[in-house]
Amino acid sequence: VMSFGESTRHCYVNAEGLHLREYRTPFAEGEERIGDLRLAFEDLTATQVLTKAVLASPLSAAPAVLLLIVGVMLTSRHQPRLSAIEVQLRRAAAAPSIKEASLQPLDVSGAATVGWNRVLEELTQQSPGSPSLDQRLVKSARSLQTNRIQEALDSLADGVAITDPDGLVTTANLALLSLVGVNGERSELLGQSMTKSLGCHAAELSGPLFQATQQERAAIQELTRDFPGGQRILRVARHPLTGGRRGEPRGHIWSVRDITQAKLADRMLNEFIDSATHELRTPLTNLRAYAETLAISDVLEVEQQKEFCNIISSEAARLAHLIDDLLDISSMQVGAMSISRQKVMVERLLSEVVAKVRPQMEKKEQILEVRLSEKLPELNLDKSKFTAALVNLLGNATKYTPAGGHIVFRAEVMDDYLVMDVEDSGVGISAEELPHVFDKFFRSKDERVQAENGSGLGLALAQEVIRLHGGSITVHSQLGEGSKFTVKLPAR
Repeated sequence: VMSFGESTRHCYVNAEGLHLREYRTPFAEGEERIGDLRLAFEDLTATQVLTKAVLASPLSAAPAVLLLIVGVMLTSRHQPRLSAIEVQLRRAAAAPSIKEASLQPLDVSGAATVGWNRVLEELTQQSPGSPSLDQRLVKSARSLQTNRIQEALDSLADGVAITDPDGLVTTANLALLSLVGVNGERSELLGQSMTKSLGCHAAELSGPLFQATQQERAAIQELTRDFPGGQRILRVARHPLTGGRRGEPRGHIWSVRDITQAKLADRMLNEFIDSATHELRTPLTNLRAYAETLAISDVLEVEQQKEFCNIISSEAARLAHLIDDLLDISSMQVGAMSISRQKVMVERLLSEVVAKVRPQMEKKEQILEVRLSEKLPELNLDKSKFTAALVNLLGNATKYTPAGGHIVFRAEVMDDYLVMDVEDSGVGISAEELPHVFDKFFRSKDERVQAENGSGLGLALAQEVIRLHGGSITVHSQLGEGSKFTVKLPAR
């Protein structure tokens, strides 16, 4: 049953500066409020118009002012008619329904009364089978509500669906279509069950999400699905909608979220913790062993003592480097990593980078080809961080290139950019893993990569340092055919 609340009058100035008088009457179906009927008129008195006209007009405009006064007087004749419409609107608000309000047509004296009489004429000429004004108001208001709700749902990144008590989908947002692999229209999901929409198999149907005894409770379940781009992990949550008779469920609301990347991040973090534990334990063990040997032995030759001290220094530096990486990653995650620029001769910096990694390459008898163009610019760089980024790139090249392999390091200025390439003939990166090489904690599952020590932090840090300098880093690689990392930096 439709009902109307008490009418209220509101006077205000709109964005265009017009003085408006607005009447608002709330209406509801049963106990559920649906909306408001709103009727507004421009509220301008003759005195207001006359005052403004006299103050704003010179004497030469007296004829125009007189004409305006006459117009206002004619307009003011319509005010009683507007009041009569207001009286009938209040009567409609107090009546159980529009038909019982005994609304009457008015004498035609302007556009307002013509409009009022047309509304009444439409009401009286309705055929018995046509919907009443009450019903049309409810239908229009509900349609507006539904459209607004659908727009809100479609703006969400998570998939959302509503099912009725029979488990059939009545509402679905656009995100859900891609998450369940539907390439067509929304209508393909409507009217079918969520088990079918999600493509659930027998083993999954035994989970809490689909058990008949769990339908009155909230439930969450993770589902793995195969897509053209690889597997996805979906977290599906279901919550009952209550409000029916005696609190009975009216259906369920479902949310579907792609947590593939979150799961990958968790896995990489766990692998990093394992790797970091090993990376920390190894230098600590060596430090302890050589320090204890030096402490308890009285017969070591001077050369042996120097060798042991060098090993201790090397392991301490290795430990400090890992701790620095961890601190940098922590700063990067909270957006606190910063750079301190200074004038740097690029050619000298690159020579220092090569000198740092050359001993590792000589140990593996690798061929390093350095191609630096003439007249490399002087740039404002954070020398320490940028050097570390390039050392990481060249260090990875020698680490993952077999003995006797070939590595090329190029640097040249092209189109106002300093372009640096590190190209190797190493193990390469698979197409599946290539998009993740700059992810924090990521390490390839290739056995040849796992055999080398590493934390999975170097490339993530290098990318961030280069980004802070206004540059970019890209990678091209094929498994078994080597990799090529390219750094572009504004040459200014």
